[in-house]
Amino acid sequence: MPATGLSATNIAQPTANPTSTTTYTVTVTGSNGCTATATVTINVNKTVPTADAGADKNLNCTTTSTTIGTAGVVGNSYSWSPATGLSSTTVAQPTANPTSTTTYTVTVTNAASGCTATDVVIVNVNTTPPTTNGGNGGTIPVHQIPLASRSEQPR
Repeated sequence: MPATGLSATNIAQPTANPTSTTTYTVTVTGSNGCTATATVTINVNKTVPTADAGADKNLNCTTTSTTIGTAGVVGNSYSWSPATGLSSTTVAQPTANPTSTTTYTVTVTNAASGCTATDVVIVNVNTTPPTTNGGNGGTIPVHQIPLASRSEQPR
């Protein structure tokens, strides 16, 4: 019985925390001197997913939504927060349409290992229209364009 990863080797229910898949063997000796042996294998899967929320994005008066995140990986689940302005909080690449600058966090969980990873993306929103200055009189000169018109009578 390897002792690596065990809380103790001389108790009935030790805690096992191996760093890699390990097979433990336990031998029990009864008061009559008889022994029994059993084995148990602890499988360790520490697959850590990669979280990539993508590059920061900019929204303006003409670009009002954007896709955030990167392509999903089979076996991973995705959780985005906050939910405000997102098309979905459980897909790898939701569409973001916030009304103000928002920092989104994605948490990726690997189903097999339970390990998680997080990343953030900032969606900057600048929908302030440009301002104009009409000067002291409050008017803006408009260039005159000569127009020509023509009219014909039906024959």
